[in-house]
Formats: sequence, structure tokens, C-alpha cells
Amino acid sequence: MNDMNSSKIFGKDLIYTYYSNLGPTKSKEIMIRNNTDLFKIIFTTQTDEFHKFLPNINKIIDSFQIGTTKLD
Repeated sequence: MNDMNSSKIFGKDLIYTYYSNLGPTKSKEIMIRNNTDLFKIIFTTQTDEFHKFLPNINKIIDSFQIGTTKLD
């Protein structure tokens, strides 16, 4: 598990490979915690396509903003 710092969001990411009904599969899990909540994002694809899509996935993750909203 690696530390990550994306768009001022601190968290952990984990990349692993396993065999599924898709064949060889690779996943990236991102876990982000703010004061009270834990967010988990999972990106999974066939191993040979993982690096093809990873730059776009990273851009999407970089665009996330976690804030607080008070609902009345």
C-alpha cells in the first residue's frame, strides 16, 4: 500500500493482480479518509489494458474534491 497525495487529498493506494473470469486482472484501489468518512474507489480491468486506461483514471481521481456540506 502506497501513500498518495492527489489534489490535496491524502490517502493510500494499492495495486494488485489476480485471475478472474476476465482472465488476468489488475486492480487499483484508492482509499481516502477525511475527518469522518472513508471513501474507496476501485478501478479494475484486464492486465494488458491496465496501463492504457490508468492515465485517464488518475486524471479523474485528481479532479475529485472532498468537502463538507451541511444539509438543513
